[in-house]
Amino acid sequence: MKFLYEFELVEKITVKEPELQKIDGKDVEVLVAKINNEVRRFAIKKPSRSLRDESELFFSVTRAGYIRAGMLTITETRKRLLNDGGALSESEKDRLKKAWENYLKDLKEYREITLIDADKRTEQNKTRLFELEKSSKANEETIKEFEMAEFVLFEDTADARARNKAIFWWVLNLAHEIKDGKPVPVFGEGTYEEKMKVYETQEEDENKFALEVVTKFNQLLSMWYAGKASTKEDFDGVLEFYRNAGTV
Repeated sequence: MKFLYEFELVEKITVKEPELQKIDGKDVEVLVAKINNEVRRFAIKKPSRSLRDESELFFSVTRAGYIRAGMLTITETRKRLLNDGGALSESEKDRLKKAWENYLKDLKEYREITLIDADKRTEQNKTRLFELEKSSKANEETIKEFEMAEFVLFEDTADARARNKAIFWWVLNLAHEIKDGKPVPVFGEGTYEEKMKVYETQEEDENKFALEVVTKFNQLLSMWYAGKASTKEDFDGVLEFYRNAGTV
């Protein structure tokens, strides 16, 4: 079996070990809880052509189900927004436009100052850099605020819901753990429904490590599904991104 990527996670396991303790002047063996770190190795299976075909069918059927339930597609949502004048009001459009203009203006000036050797920068240059960094951050927050609002609108579509389901379908089918040198499916063998039951049982049991494993696979395969990760370096970068964001 070939893999797209392999990674390790450390599981903290509480075990009880015998330990001699002095009780009333006597050596008594008692069980003491200790935490052991167990390194476990996981891998993303390289999908076959037939598995890719199954995934495409799953996406199409799932998307069709959402459409039948009354959800709009991305195309329909975009058309409705255009007919309504877009996702933003006129005042919001002006605010976003000004944020972009100020951001680009600050960025240009910031780059010009940073071209000056650090030891040749005046106190005025240093003060201005600090002001530009503060201003840029404020404008970035404004831009992100509006981008997120638009993102949420398009996420609530049949296409986006089906995409998220398809990504998790891949998690259930590609997630493996390496045990004694052999790959073992994390969610067992069987149908999509059977694998979902395994996941749901882990969720109900509030198995923190199992949920951490699922989160990791979901992060990696989301980027892979979007075409942003295919090599070891790409996947390493995905984990680094989430680690810096505080979600790994």
